Amino acid sequence: MKTTKVVSILLYPIAVFGMNSAYADDKLENRFLDCLEKEMVTVNLYLVNGIRLEGQIGDHDKNVILLKGKFDQMVYTHAISTIAPLKDLGSTCLYSKDDKD
Repeated sequence: MKTTKVVSILLYPIAVFGMNSAYADDKLENRFLDCLEKEMVTVNLYLVNGIRLEGQIGDHDKNVILLKGKFDQMVYTHAISTIAPLKDLGSTCLYSKDDKD
């Protein structure tokens, strides 16, 4: 059986991890989504109810993600459990110079 590596990011709720601010991970989350959007990477987007959506990130804000595919879909971030890119992003667009120190 072939296994695949899944890269995921939990969008919300951030408070589950005991962070002080609800916006503590916005910088990383936005960089991740901006990178996916800029590189036009196809992603599998898994919802909390188990449904898998496939497409490219068109645009995003803190409440919704526009997923472009056969049909454009607006998905509320509170309904997303995992975003899995179908290609390796590397670390070039995920880390800023400040984070590498």
